[in-house]
Amino acid sequence: MLTSPFGWALAGNVSQVDRLWNILPLIHGAHLTFYPKLGLSRDLDPRMVLVFGLQVLWSLRIATNSFRRGFYSFDFKRGFHGEDYRWLVVKEKIPAWAFSLLNLTFSKPPSL
Repeated sequence: MLTSPFGWALAGNVSQVDRLWNILPLIHGAHLTFYPKLGLSRDLDPRMVLVFGLQVLWSLRIATNSFRRGFYSFDFKRGFHGEDYRWLVVKEKIPAWAFSLLNLTFSKPPSL
């Protein structure tokens, strides 16, 4: 997790952290939904279970679209090399130095 914010500099791929967005919200949602069952209270809140179910469906939708677009392309020599299509559009529209500055100031600080 700590290397993913800096992995873009080595791989030239700014989507290193973006791959975690299908997984991490589900882990946090499962923790918030099912952790009370492990404590003194054995009852689950039906609203929390409903929201977690919706979260699972949303994550499946994001993962399906990501797989279809080649975002999770994997090669044993290069590792994950698929990049989010939106970053490719931004790269085409601005100079390389401006893209690096955007990446360092906009997308990377929240992932640290």
